[in-house]
Amino acid sequence: MTETIGNPLSWSAREVGAVGRHIGSVAGRIGHKPLAEGEMPGVRHLAVRDLREILRKGVAYFAACRSDVAFLALLYPVIGILLV
Repeated sequence: MTETIGNPLSWSAREVGAVGRHIGSVAGRIGHKPLAEGEMPGVRHLAVRDLREILRKGVAYFAACRSDVAFLALLYPVIGILLV
């Protein structure tokens, strides 16, 4: 059979499908604990204290990385001025 250059859209769709199948097969094996017949997965409930802890950790993380944000906030205008 003669091979020709295919349509980029059909090639991309075929490749994305192959990647999706591969990820699905891998995800099924990672951390998978089979459930017994009729068993439902457990549901964990969030309380207000959980949300407060998550927000506190997020603010602490943002404060630790704030120097990067400030650097970018200064760097982008300078690059823009130089490009103009």
